[in-house]
Amino acid sequence: MALARPRHAWISQRCPELSATSADRRGMRCIVKNCGRLADGRVKTMRGLGIGTVLEAAPGSAFKPGDAVSGPFGWTEFAVMKEKDLEPLKLGPGIQVLDYLNTLGSSGLTAYFGLKDVGKIKAGETLLVSGAAGSVGAIVCQLGKKLGAKVYAIAGTPDKCEWLEKELGVVKAFNYKSPTFAKDLRAMGYLDVFFDNVGGEILDLALTRLNQGARIVMCGAISGYSRFLCRFSLLAY
Repeated sequence: MALARPRHAWISQRCPELSATSADRRGMRCIVKNCGRLADGRVKTMRGLGIGTVLEAAPGSAFKPGDAVSGPFGWTEFAVMKEKDLEPLKLGPGIQVLDYLNTLGSSGLTAYFGLKDVGKIKAGETLLVSGAAGSVGAIVCQLGKKLGAKVYAIAGTPDKCEWLEKELGVVKAFNYKSPTFAKDLRAMGYLDVFFDNVGGEILDLALTRLNQGARIVMCGAISGYSRFLCRFSLLAY
C-alpha cells in the first residue's frame, strides 16, 4: 500500500485496535455537520485513539518494525504518523497490548487522576459516579472502592445496575430511567465527591445532594453529545 509520507520523521503502521467511547459522538457529529469532507474534497477520517504495530520507520527513527505503539490514528486500518505523536507501549509482566485502550490508556488515566487529584477522595467518604458502566466510570467505581470510599453508581439499564452491584461491588446502582430515580438518589443521603460523566439533569440533581466541602469532577457530558444544540441549563447553583 502506497501512503504519502511527511518530509520529517514518520512511522508507517497497521492499526488493528481502536477505542470507541461516548466522546466519539462529537467527532461523528462534526463529520456529518461538515458533510464528511475537507476543504480540498478529501474524505475525513473519524478521529480516535488506537494501538498499532509499526510496519516501517524513517531512517534514524527511535521506532523499528514490530514495535507496539499508541496514538491518534483515527478510524483507519493503516496510517502514516509523525514520530512525535506516538507513544511506545511497554509490555511488562501481566500486561497485554489491549490494556492500553482501557486501564492503562486514556480511560484509566482519566479515572485515576480525576478521582485522586481533582476529587481528592478519602477513605470513608461517599462517592457518586454517573455514567458508571462506561469505560471511565467503571474504573472510577473500582478505584473508589480500593481507596475505601462508599461508592454509589448511576447507569441506564437494569443489567448495567446489576453488573455494577454484583461485579464491581458498589453499594447501590441507580437506574436514571426509573420513575423513582430522583427519590431513590435522595435516599442515599449527601455525597462528598461526584464524578460526573453525564452533565445535564443528573448533574443538576447531584448539585442538591452535596455535603459541605464536596468536590465535583466534571469529566464528561454524555447527555449533550448527540445534540447539535443543547438547550438545557443548570438550575441548582
